[in-house]
Amino acid sequence: MKSTNFETYLCSNLNITQQESSSIIKNCKTKTISKDQFLLRENEHCKQTFFVEQGLLRMFSLDKKGKEHILTFASENWFLTDR
Repeated sequence: MKSTNFETYLCSNLNITQQESSSIIKNCKTKTISKDQFLLRENEHCKQTFFVEQGLLRMFSLDKKGKEHILTFASENWFLTDR
């Protein structure tokens, strides 16, 4: 199995073994997102937490006038989920 940033993150930040991290990773899915693609759209319920292996994710909301408000950025080795 190829080592991932997520696996490295788990082992170094949770002080768990490679075997334990592999057990966790078996229950995770990998999703590749292209630029301008959305993980979640308006009125969808977030049921997942995302770990950024590579790139940058942006969380934003739109106000009633359609103005975009950036809530946070998630760079590599960060988690992101809807609050």
